[in-house]
Amino acid sequence: AQLRERYSGYGRTGRGRGAGNAVQTGDWIPQRLLIPGISDPHLWMAKCVPGKERDIAFAAARRVFQWAGAGKFAGVHSVFSRDGLNGYIYVEARSLADAQAALEGIPGAFSFQMTLVPIDDMVDVVRIRKTETRLNPGAWVRIRRGNYAGDLAQVMAVIEASESVEVRMLPRIDYTAEGRSAKGTRPAQRLFSADEAQRIDPRGLSYRQNEMIWRGDRFVGGYLHKDVRIASLQTADVSPTLDEIARFAAGDAGENGDEQAAIAALASQAAAASIRAPKTSGVDLQPGEIVEVIEGDLAGVVGTIRSIDVDGTIRVAPELGGLKRGALMGFPASQLRKRFRTGDHVQVQSGRHRGATGMVLSVADSVVTLYTDVAKEEIRVLAKDIRISTEVSSAAAEGANTRIGLDVHDLVFLDGNRTALVMTSSRDTLTVLDDRGESRKLPPSAVRPARATFERSGVDFNGNAIKRGDHVREVSGQTRSGSVLQVTRYVTFVMPRDGAPEAVFA
Repeated sequence: AQLRERYSGYGRTGRGRGAGNAVQTGDWIPQRLLIPGISDPHLWMAKCVPGKERDIAFAAARRVFQWAGAGKFAGVHSVFSRDGLNGYIYVEARSLADAQAALEGIPGAFSFQMTLVPIDDMVDVVRIRKTETRLNPGAWVRIRRGNYAGDLAQVMAVIEASESVEVRMLPRIDYTAEGRSAKGTRPAQRLFSADEAQRIDPRGLSYRQNEMIWRGDRFVGGYLHKDVRIASLQTADVSPTLDEIARFAAGDAGENGDEQAAIAALASQAAAASIRAPKTSGVDLQPGEIVEVIEGDLAGVVGTIRSIDVDGTIRVAPELGGLKRGALMGFPASQLRKRFRTGDHVQVQSGRHRGATGMVLSVADSVVTLYTDVAKEEIRVLAKDIRISTEVSSAAAEGANTRIGLDVHDLVFLDGNRTALVMTSSRDTLTVLDDRGESRKLPPSAVRPARATFERSGVDFNGNAIKRGDHVREVSGQTRSGSVLQVTRYVTFVMPRDGAPEAVFA
């Protein structure tokens, strides 16, 4: 209301501000008349110490109130910061001098570095985008930053009266004596080991009921539990792969547990607790597909999709006792999952097995086991990633090289932006030689192909340029020589002149 009152006269002529032509409070005002103009206060952006934005805004506001009380108004109208934009603060003032005076001397504020926000961008700065992100226990999320950036995590509890949730994830702990991994690398994901932690730092390990506390971190069942702000999580388009879910299920399966059951339970729990976002579901549903209701009073009811409304409501013809009812029932997409039966012929629509076709052997909640048409092997996929199909894929469609676009001696990236060279490629496994000269076997999902625009040049011991195809020789060590297969600024992969393909060195 105060903003509307302040800007209600913007864009009007002097005559329009007269008493006889004053606009009443209830009158409609065109949005274009509320846009700031050149005669209105300007918006200035200043840098500040990250994390101190609110403290600086309150300190500047108190200073402006003191000026107003003493009759020394300096032309400052507002001071504010934006959540999610760290290291910056905004001042609405008539001039640069007024804006600088509001922040001058406040610890953490850099009043001498101020930038004028263009008039066309002023509205966007103060616009609030309403997002209704609702997380439920069991939902999948990803960590945005830090040592666990990009890692999959599961919501365990929503902390009331705060913007935080408790999540669990697979720890990345370096159990070496130094406790520090090489620069640019991260420790592998694995369940917490109390024995190794006890060996390294016995004083840092303590027990509390079913929890273990080590170096300030809390571990339950081998998983790391943390309270994380929702703003630090990726909550939309998480789409965990079955490989990630299988890796995550290791702790739930236990030493003598059923890993298959743990994977199925995690997949089903995640599907039932998916994020409720307007008009989105994360599940590709089409008319004619058979679905099952997974929550609500009608949980367990099976039916066929007849139509999808404009607002995203799925119209389903339910099957009760094997008979189809004539009446259609509406469900949000988040309450449905695809239903398959043994013997159905399907095609994989996404994931590492995209394009593969085969017959359904078994269904365990949200995990479907297929027998592929071409490779003649069993694979496991999520129900949301497959669809009923009469097509039969070709060998090329299911081939690993065609599917992931990788050939032998291609350059790829590993975790932590480490580089590697593809040595062999099979359907489910890649053998790579990393930049440390170590050979590793990885699933195709663990590597990223280098883009065509990636810089592939380097220099030798004498500072001369090296490119692919050049002949080089080691100046120390084994003094091996050969032809350059791939080169970057930091590593060169060389094929020995008389050596076998597996003799490639970095």
